[in-house]
Amino acid sequence: MHSVWVGLGRLCEELYLTAPFVPPYDLWSGARRQALQLGRFMNAIKELNIEKIRELVERLTWYHTIDLGSGLVTPGIFDHRPYLPFFGIPEDLRGMTVLDIGAAAGFFSFEMERRGGTIMATDLPSMQDHDFGPVYRASVDMPGDDSYIRQPFLLAREILGSKVARREISVYDMTPESLGTFDLVFCGSVLLHLTDPVRALWKIRNVTSGMAIIATVIDPSPSSEPAAAFHGNRRGDVWWIPNRAGFEAMVQSAGFAGWEWFSEFRLDYRDGRMGHPHGVIRAWNTTDRPPGLPPLPKTRPRPRMSGGFKWILSRVASGFRRILSGRRLR
Repeated sequence: MHSVWVGLGRLCEELYLTAPFVPPYDLWSGARRQALQLGRFMNAIKELNIEKIRELVERLTWYHTIDLGSGLVTPGIFDHRPYLPFFGIPEDLRGMTVLDIGAAAGFFSFEMERRGGTIMATDLPSMQDHDFGPVYRASVDMPGDDSYIRQPFLLAREILGSKVARREISVYDMTPESLGTFDLVFCGSVLLHLTDPVRALWKIRNVTSGMAIIATVIDPSPSSEPAAAFHGNRRGDVWWIPNRAGFEAMVQSAGFAGWEWFSEFRLDYRDGRMGHPHGVIRAWNTTDRPPGLPPLPKTRPRPRMSGGFKWILSRVASGFRRILSGRRLR
């Protein structure tokens, strides 16, 4: 019964309603509290003017940079807008069902909806459901579930007037029975955060009726031997970084009918800090390569050198301060 009320509570979120039907038992108080909080949050948004919305945007934690209109742009950790051509998303998604895995604040979900797709966005139920190791849990003050996982997406969806559906589910639990199958499955920058990215790829393949676009951080070493570097002992939130051959082998192991290497690029942070190399593979379950796929762009996005230059200067200055104070550089 608990799962029934949790499901009903999440239905309230999708309908922007409060939950008058949750039972008054302590066992189910968490589901009732979540439904009521999210319902009140969505109802409160409707009463806010642009300045109040701006204040709310600044209080939330945004993974994506999203243009909400009226000069309001979310302060995302990353700005994917100049990198869109390197993900190889078809320009015309009309009539297609699309699954966005690990949607976060929803930039790719809303972009693919703008291109005509019918979108299902997924994310984890809570921060604690990530594949975080004990080292990460003990050393990092994780943002709250609502301020990072739910509210940014819900706020952006309301302001944009979007009809993107949202489902809380782990990639490990995705099956045709639990989600259905989709013409296009998009998975961006998720695999590196998983202890078992290969099993996740198996799950992705099983819910893909047409094509999957899979992006992850890669090791740029030119080796032709499939390999992946283990990083889980460093912080406990990044686990495996494959080289190109390793990433290709992982996708091949999932059993797709065909696949192609699409692009490789460096995804920098919005504030100008240098980011990490990413690789993008397009894979399909159809007999032939899907028609109408966009080609690799000829120009690469330029990093924001001003912000990056400021960051480099700050690191140099920090180094000098450490030297002057007698501390060793790390």
